[in-house]
Amino acid sequence: MIMTLTQAKRLVARQAGKVSLKSLKKVFLSRRVNPRLAESVLLNNANENVLIKVRDFLVKRVIIASDKSALNVLVRASDEGLNKNWESRLHAVKGLETLAKKGELKVLPGLLKAVNDSDAIVRLCAVDGLRILALKGEAGVLPGLLVAVKDSDANVMWHAVSGLKSLAELGNKQAQKKLILLGKTW
Repeated sequence: MIMTLTQAKRLVARQAGKVSLKSLKKVFLSRRVNPRLAESVLLNNANENVLIKVRDFLVKRVIIASDKSALNVLVRASDEGLNKNWESRLHAVKGLETLAKKGELKVLPGLLKAVNDSDAIVRLCAVDGLRILALKGEAGVLPGLLVAVKDSDANVMWHAVSGLKSLAELGNKQAQKKLILLGKTW
């Protein structure tokens, strides 16, 4: 049974807009994710415990049930243009990173977009997800890694170089050329 957004909000909302984890479980134990509700909770909540629970639930839905709506919620929540809350974006990108570890290639557009985030910790998680996909030989990560190599944050830059190195070791000619150029400039 899928609830309407109003029913779900009534179930989830507690006094003064607080969200209880117990009421979230009731909503998210249903067979399908109500994408509007999950996105609403992820975008409009500052409670880190709630963000973690929603992220973990969405990741499980993608892994176990190949739920495309759950993946779309994570991708949309990781977009800075749609989500101004950096903590929420961070948890969405961490969810995408977890899915990258599981070999889910559909997270690539969300990670590539998050590489340009204004917050360094969000960019770092995005680049780490790209690095993980690079270790698996996914050449589609190259544009994001090339952007991240020029990042102002040293951690982001070094994770990007690590991803480029992984691609180069797997025989990607563009990554090999970029590493040679980087070696000359450093």
